Amino acid sequence: CGAGWNPGQRGDLLICDEPDQNRKAPDPSAFRAGVEHLLSAITLPEGVKPGIALMRYSWASYNPRRLTTQWFPQVDGLTLSIHVYGASTWRTPAQELDDVLADLPASWTWGIGETNAAEDPTDPARKARYLTDLADYTYAHGGRFFLPFGAPSAPEEENREINTSP
Repeated sequence: CGAGWNPGQRGDLLICDEPDQNRKAPDPSAFRAGVEHLLSAITLPEGVKPGIALMRYSWASYNPRRLTTQWFPQVDGLTLSIHVYGASTWRTPAQELDDVLADLPASWTWGIGETNAAEDPTDPARKARYLTDLADYTYAHGGRFFLPFGAPSAPEEENREINTSP
């Protein structure tokens, strides 16, 4: 692992994207075992942290498969990439994240790996406020990254303010 990785460059290797949203309904214990096995079998380059990506939906009270921490592998130092979509619910950042962060193991780091929201035709600035408030909350509560989904790409130097904590 790490062929072609620039020495000294930090990053996260995310293992599986949203297993909690997979329509085939995978078993969380099989996911955990797979992540734990993979990480015991590889050596990551210096500065690269292993991580997983889960939907905030896993913590939603209306989710019929509300499995929350059942997805968490027993791995110290993991990064959790939380995917948060405001759609048209317009929940506050605390409503979106407090229950997730309360479950986060102490040795883990986290960030928002995907987020977006619907446009509100009655309030053109609402989406921008939602994303700004969510980014501010993320960094104020120890999040390492905030990545709006579908944001235009730019050279890395120009994107640095969005992609890494201040």
